[in-house]
Amino acid sequence: VYLPRRRKTASRTSRVSSISGKSSSRSTSGNSASFGDGESWPVDGWEGPVLVLRQSSLGDVVLASSAARLIQLRRPELDVVFVTRQAYVPALRWLDGVEVKAEESLAAADEEELRRRFRSVLDLQGGARGLRASRRLAPRAKRFTYDRASLQRRLFVASGGRLPKIAPVIERFQRAVAGKGVQGLPLRPLLSVPAEERERMRARIEALDPGKRWWILSMPSASKPLKAIPEWLCQLIEEYLRQKGLGVVRLLPPGEPERERMEEMPVNFALSVPLEELPALIAAADAACSADSGLMHLATAVGTPVVALWGPTHPGLGFAPYGAAEVVGADVPCRPCHIHGPRRCWLGHHRCWTDLPWREASEAMVRMVETE
Repeated sequence: VYLPRRRKTASRTSRVSSISGKSSSRSTSGNSASFGDGESWPVDGWEGPVLVLRQSSLGDVVLASSAARLIQLRRPELDVVFVTRQAYVPALRWLDGVEVKAEESLAAADEEELRRRFRSVLDLQGGARGLRASRRLAPRAKRFTYDRASLQRRLFVASGGRLPKIAPVIERFQRAVAGKGVQGLPLRPLLSVPAEERERMRARIEALDPGKRWWILSMPSASKPLKAIPEWLCQLIEEYLRQKGLGVVRLLPPGEPERERMEEMPVNFALSVPLEELPALIAAADAACSADSGLMHLATAVGTPVVALWGPTHPGLGFAPYGAAEVVGADVPCRPCHIHGPRRCWLGHHRCWTDLPWREASEAMVRMVETE
């Protein structure tokens, strides 16, 4: 469904046209796009410095960072600054070639000169919130945005997932930069974790059980309670993996005591690390099991294969992971019931989780480590 909008002649916003619902082929390589001469890109006409804005949430911030990298690869002479909330800045400290700033620090009074220097702003937050932030952080810049596909997403949910899938949000982010001038889109998010950091975290994992060769990182938490993998399902999958001879370590939310949590649940090992160390920990694992969350996108960004379990949400809404990833979900008629995850199960049966083929997901993780 596409509803054209009348364009205002005096508008300072350039809106990228809607693309088809067919997604391009995925690539596990971080350099799948062509950045040479040829068809012109929208970014070719932008003036620098460029501010790329995405305020929330963690998964969207990770995906949006790929658009900032794409600008840097196409226009290396431009200064590119990626701006997000202070809470997410530590997770992006290994983003190559792009400066990352906190929205709160850029909005401070002593940064007024920097704010007035920006000549282009790519608003990947969108809506009224993104518009306000763009005007506040880059008052003299020309604003560009992306196709949010708001109506299509709502209709997809209302149809119970029977309408065509929506173009992935990472593609829509990058179309704002490249238009149709790139072959092999999308360029996956890439966080280059230093080898010494990865090895340090690997040693911490292997110290839990030196006899294990392969380690799976279990990451069940999510921003919405019903999107998180239920505890009973985590236990089934983790026990299956342990019977296959794999080491399993549960990732706990930052600040949660490891020993107390391990006493509450039948898990062999659990770790809790601050956000700035999280990419290194995920990179140190051989594979990961995740809910539909920002952790899933962090895993693909650091190159760790991930099996993502989707409960009430649906990858057809455009938020599927890119990279070495498999998505597993239940085929039930009431799914998806919400764009971002509901507060409660409207029907009360939670079949999106109880009917999920957990054994299929577990076998996928075993195949991933065998491939490694």
